[in-house]
Parts: sequence; C-alpha cells; structure tokens
Amino acid sequence: RPQVPVDKTPAIAVAFVGGFRCRKEMMMFRRALLICGLLMAPGFSFAEVAPSSIAADTTWTKSQSPILINETLTIGVGATLTIESGITLTLADKVSIRVQGGLKARGSESDPIRVEGGQNDSGQARWGSITFKEGSTDASFSQLDDYENGSIVEWVIFDHGTQALRLEGTSPYVHRCTFQNNYSGEAGGPAITATKGSRARIRNNTFADNYADGFSAWGGAVLVESSDVILQDNTFERNKSYYG
Repeated sequence: RPQVPVDKTPAIAVAFVGGFRCRKEMMMFRRALLICGLLMAPGFSFAEVAPSSIAADTTWTKSQSPILINETLTIGVGATLTIESGITLTLADKVSIRVQGGLKARGSESDPIRVEGGQNDSGQARWGSITFKEGSTDASFSQLDDYENGSIVEWVIFDHGTQALRLEGTSPYVHRCTFQNNYSGEAGGPAITATKGSRARIRNNTFADNYADGFSAWGGAVLVESSDVILQDNTFERNKSYYG
C-alpha cells in the first residue's frame, strides 16, 4: 500500500494519495504550500483595481489598500465615495478622478491617505488630477470653521500629480494635506487650481517641491482664477514657477 505523505505546515494540513515520485517533487510542492501560506497570512492583501465609475455611495477601507486606478474614475451625481485612513491610491499615468457627486477622503496624522503615481518604464507615473466638477457636493460648516458635512480631503498626501486638485466652481474643504512633487505645464497651479468661482477653504496644508513649468505658468503651488478661496495657515516650501 502506498504511503500517504501529510504536510504539517501550520494552519495548512493537506493529505495526498499516491505519494511523490522523487524528493525534488516533494520539495517543490512544499515550497508551493509555503507561498500559499504567506498569501493567506494575516496582513497580506492583493491590490484591488478600482472601477471606472461609482454610481452609489461607496466606502473604501484600509483592508482593500492599495487600490489601483488604471483608468479615469468618475464619481457620479448623487454618489459619495468615502476613503478611510491608511489607504494608498495608485494612479496610472495621466489618469484622474472626476468628482460629480461627493468625496470624503479623511486620513489622520498617524495614518494618512496617499495618492501617488504607479511605476512605469521611466520611473514614477505622473497621474492627472482629482477634479471637483461644477455641481459636485460642497463642504458645509457649523459655526464658522467647524466642518460638518460634504466633500473633504484631510490628512491626504498628494504626490506626483498634474494639478493634483482642480476645483471647478465648487468648494470642498482641503485640510491638513501635503502636496509634494506635483507638476503642471503652461497653466500653473501644480498642487491646487481653483477656477469658476470656487469658494473652497484651504487650511493648514503643506506645499513642497511643486513645479509649474512654462513661460506663462502662474503659481508654483496654488493658482486661484476668478475665485474667492480662503487660504489660511498653510506652509509653502521650495515651490517654483515663472510667475507667483
């Protein structure tokens, strides 16, 4: 009667009838089991790929991180995407997020959200923008400065974007974020561009090493055009442009 080898790897017990033809075959199988064990271990997760559109209220949790965004994502009218602390969003080259509904991205000082470019043949990808479109959900406040509801980005690190935040006639709350290594060409405003009457509150953020290229580029970090935003208690370091 053939022997029935039993692998006693912790948490995985597998029995096979018929045995192995040689020791090499057995060792290869044991290595495969070890890999399976690692993949099933606590804390291991596969990268999740985001859809191209969100039509209903959706929450992304840290257990899903990192989340790959390989094509432009649209958050539809009436839908809100909530992103919990500790999540990394990895965007492909020139890929953006368009907010027509609401976006609540709230990290923490110890566990921020990261929005960054993925890796490609030339290094780190230069992703597009998170664009709040006209008609998207504005932030609302109680008293004077206490955030209450609506679109917010808080404790988020924006890295390697192209005009990382675009506010087109809409007013989310931008609070305690870091904008670094973002770029724009002739338009300027590589970190934040506010246009079309935006009244956003932009408070307690850090802008570092952002660059607007081109002879007509305005704003090495922030460009405000035909808007009335509140810029308060922000820190600016080593941002560059031809004007402003």
